[in-house]
Amino acid sequence: MDIIRDYRFESMDAMLDMLDKRGAPSFALESDNYWAGGSYGSVRELAKTGWADHQPAVMDIANLLFNKISSKIERNDPCLALVGADIDIGAYCDGSPECMVMMQPTMVDGRGQRILSLAYNVSTSGDIDAASLTKKGSVAASLIYLLETVGYRVELWACFGAKRVNTQYQWRALVKQADQPLDMGRMLFAIAHPGMLRRLTFHMMDTEPTEVAQAIDARRSYGSPTEPSFKDKFDIYIGSSTYGQFDWNNPEPWIIERLKEQGVEVH
Repeated sequence: MDIIRDYRFESMDAMLDMLDKRGAPSFALESDNYWAGGSYGSVRELAKTGWADHQPAVMDIANLLFNKISSKIERNDPCLALVGADIDIGAYCDGSPECMVMMQPTMVDGRGQRILSLAYNVSTSGDIDAASLTKKGSVAASLIYLLETVGYRVELWACFGAKRVNTQYQWRALVKQADQPLDMGRMLFAIAHPGMLRRLTFHMMDTEPTEVAQAIDARRSYGSPTEPSFKDKFDIYIGSSTYGQFDWNNPEPWIIERLKEQGVEVH
């Protein structure tokens, strides 16, 4: 397989900077707003500020399992306050005085910390609707939240892979370093918002040089979802999405299996 592009971004901001420098309108800007998660401008803004509005849906999933794994641990819940260690960019931009993120710990017996690297492939078939794409990403976000809750520190990467004939196109972007607090809004945009793929990634492909864009069929099919060549470098890898995969409306078995693989006791 000829890997025609293999981008590595050390932050989401680095990825956005590259896209901003390309700047030119593309076919990705014209597709259906529901399927793509909104206009390019609105998606670009969420990539910067985070998708905080979707956080309650993720917590609903996580809370279904929390009591099964939370025997005597330290649980840190983020909340907005007048003071804190980090800024919630969305709240700040809205002009809210409570725009700082403060962690409220609840002490129970715990386990030692361990660093896990996790990659989530946003590549998805075109026949999968936006709601299904978001549901899978929300389940993955719940897993990450639960792992951090029981003492693991997750290094999170969003990634992408597409192939056409013998050509492959791929990228990876660091969303969260292991020692960074979990910014739920930015994580949710990166792995659960359809615009990460159908606006930002397609715009990246559309604005490649002509020979690259044609090789991967940009502005048309954008190739087929595939797994990037670097997928085995991560402790946990969540692959691309095609029609007829796991039923993400029943996420509990999948999350429990992933937790047990990392040595988490589930009651």
